[in-house]
Amino acid sequence: MISYALETEGTKRDIFLKQGFRNEENVFAKKILSDLSARFSNFHYEICLSQPTDEWQGTKGRITTTIEAITDTDIDVYICGAKQMIADVETAFKEKGVPPQQIYYEQFY
Repeated sequence: MISYALETEGTKRDIFLKQGFRNEENVFAKKILSDLSARFSNFHYEICLSQPTDEWQGTKGRITTTIEAITDTDIDVYICGAKQMIADVETAFKEKGVPPQQIYYEQFY
């Protein structure tokens, strides 16, 4: 969906993808998404690990820590993950002022 929006539709809207994983072994599609981020200045990709190794140079902590840097509230938010993670992320965005009707989610376990 992201590659379609960028490559086919040519969207100029900023797209932020923030992925949260326990550790580096769980990360998927990193090369594809990193390549898209390098090719499109409006695609911002960030990985956050809750249990990183000492060598990890990226963002550390729960995925909600990545939300702190987002200041725009006129955005659509799409969340996919476990029930508690969805609830935490949804709450964080609502506390920032994002209207509930602009927050969408899909629970996968």
